[in-house]
Amino acid sequence: MDDAGTEKSDLQLPKDDELRAQMEQMFEDGKDCVVTVLAVSSSEAIVRVCRCFPSMRLLLDSYLTLVQAMGEECINAIKESS
Repeated sequence: MDDAGTEKSDLQLPKDDELRAQMEQMFEDGKDCVVTVLAVSSSEAIVRVCRCFPSMRLLLDSYLTLVQAMGEECINAIKESS
């Protein structure tokens, strides 16, 4: 998801074989996962993947709902508090 809460669907699979295999296995097993994306200038790369457990999924869904409801004000507040 980007800063506006929009789902990112244009990321390429990682070039790292181990990371790619881990993601593919999670997908084949039907497991939800969370990826960490490193963005530099106009380039983006998946650098980490971890399993998304139900409690984490609830937290992510709540965050997405909040971001979508409050829009730009929410994003700026989160950035300022970091």
